[in-house]
Amino acid sequence: MGWGDKFNQLTKTAVSKSKEVAEITRLNMEISSSEQKMKELAAQIGMIVAGQSLLSDHEEIAGLAEQVRALQEAVARNQSLIQEIRNINICAQCGAEVSRTSKFCDKCGSPMDRSALESADAAPVCPACGEPLEPDALFCTNCGAKVSP
Repeated sequence: MGWGDKFNQLTKTAVSKSKEVAEITRLNMEISSSEQKMKELAAQIGMIVAGQSLLSDHEEIAGLAEQVRALQEAVARNQSLIQEIRNINICAQCGAEVSRTSKFCDKCGSPMDRSALESADAAPVCPACGEPLEPDALFCTNCGAKVSP
């Protein structure tokens, strides 16, 4: 076998190995994609089971479902705090972020729930200057006027 034949054989081997590596890589990617999809589906199944209190007679599942509910409540509280800090409401109709001072959604035109804003408006104000007072304040932080309890 001459030098040319050895080179051809090496080339064929390299091409064959390259095809094997490419096929293995493709299959590994397909496996990873399938495993990720299975995790997503299992999470969806779990949320349905927890949300509808299915299998609630199973002690372990009931305990896990309660943990899910507690986490959902914590997420909702934190989202509400973020909305408060950012001074926004979420439109019930379209889900857009809307300023709390807006009467209507600027994306879909739906009327906004202003109950949170109205309750904030009902907070005590300084009788002298009209500025909002801190809870249990004895004096106004804006003008210094004494506030009756």
